[in-house]
Amino acid sequence: MKNQAKKLTPEMIEKFDQDFLKDKSALLAGRSIAKNGFLASSEDPSASSRNNMTFSIEVPTGKVTNQRHSGRCWLFAMLNTLRQEFSQKHHVKDFEFSQNYSFFWDRLGRANLFLQRDSSSELLRVPIKILMIVM
Repeated sequence: MKNQAKKLTPEMIEKFDQDFLKDKSALLAGRSIAKNGFLASSEDPSASSRNNMTFSIEVPTGKVTNQRHSGRCWLFAMLNTLRQEFSQKHHVKDFEFSQNYSFFWDRLGRANLFLQRDSSSELLRVPIKILMIVM
């Protein structure tokens, strides 16, 4: 069966509007979304009560590292996971990988990729120190 797409006309929009205004549950949902936002309005409290938050396996963790407001949660999550593996394997306690070191090489790799993609760019004539300040 072929999909028969129709052109949206002002008459169709008017009919949608009329149908919406006649539907009491749609009006109620619309007011709830306008007042509370979509996520809060769509929450199902009974789903939360069915969600069992009891875990049978506890993973030992070390000291928590604080990313503060650096915006590098992806990096901290990866390094904390690696740190846990490293600590267990090498019997090291309170070990921490350098986030700055990893972040530096991530930025340098991104800059390299950027320059490789646009090799005809005028940026190739800019000294690398200036590029590192910008990145």
